[in-house]
Amino acid sequence: MKLVPLVLAGLIAATPALAQPPDPARQALAQKVVGLLFSGPAFAKASVNVAETSLHIVETQIIMAEVEAQPETDAPQPHPPEPKFDDAALRASLERAIEQTVPQYQASVAGAYADAFTTDQLAAMLAFFSSPGGAEAIRRRAAYAEAAQPQAHPYVEAAHEAAFDKSPAGQAVKAHQQAIGEHMEGLMRTLWPQAMAAAETDYCAGHPCGPPERAVFAGLGKIWDQTAAH
Repeated sequence: MKLVPLVLAGLIAATPALAQPPDPARQALAQKVVGLLFSGPAFAKASVNVAETSLHIVETQIIMAEVEAQPETDAPQPHPPEPKFDDAALRASLERAIEQTVPQYQASVAGAYADAFTTDQLAAMLAFFSSPGGAEAIRRRAAYAEAAQPQAHPYVEAAHEAAFDKSPAGQAVKAHQQAIGEHMEGLMRTLWPQAMAAAETDYCAGHPCGPPERAVFAGLGKIWDQTAAH
């Protein structure tokens, strides 16, 4: 079973290939499934981890750009000012900002699920992911995704996961996984810059923020665009 990655992160509207007539019952089931697979705390934690992992890369890019912009001369040049953050305060600002995006993220992904899957498929997914085996599968997948180098150790499915994969609902998940993933990635490209702008406002309200720090927030806001470019 390959759960669609969190960071992950689709289009605000469902893709035309997934469209079905609106159905309140199907939408309600989709919201429950998405609430299990992409819970608010799990989404916020994963997103903050993405920001913190990208932070030093963005800082290095900014410093290198400033160095390259200096005039060519034999005279010694001053070292470009480096961004400085209170790590704990920055993480708190990131958490608060990202948590504000959770309702919109979950609602949009739930809409994609409601468009992609039938009522019976969603009911079967909800039954599985609500079961002890399904809940454990979600936890194991989350832990695997958070590992430093998960690609070095291939994920091994438990028996109940393999059984779900072979079910009609599991086959439906596999069939729509790419489209749902694209939906989530586009959604992140929309929500992420908003979250980083909110984090900047929150952090800079109580801590020194000069051009280097603000440049970092601007750089963080573009990381999903850079992912799309590749």
